[in-house]
Amino acid sequence: MVERFIREVWPQAGLGAITVVLAGKISRLGLVIPHMARLLFGVGNRLPLPISALIGLPVFASVLRRA
Repeated sequence: MVERFIREVWPQAGLGAITVVLAGKISRLGLVIPHMARLLFGVGNRLPLPISALIGLPVFASVLRRA
């Protein structure tokens, strides 16, 4: 089980971390906004998914405006 974790999960986590570092602010928003929505509105996908889109749209526009 530990070998499978090291073989499969660590490379995926590393690729995710590299993506965030290379993509910058926009990629971080893609990680932070859904987590904020889940914290505020629960774990299911029915409500947090549209809420994360509503929260993320103005923040994304603001980041693009500053770029």
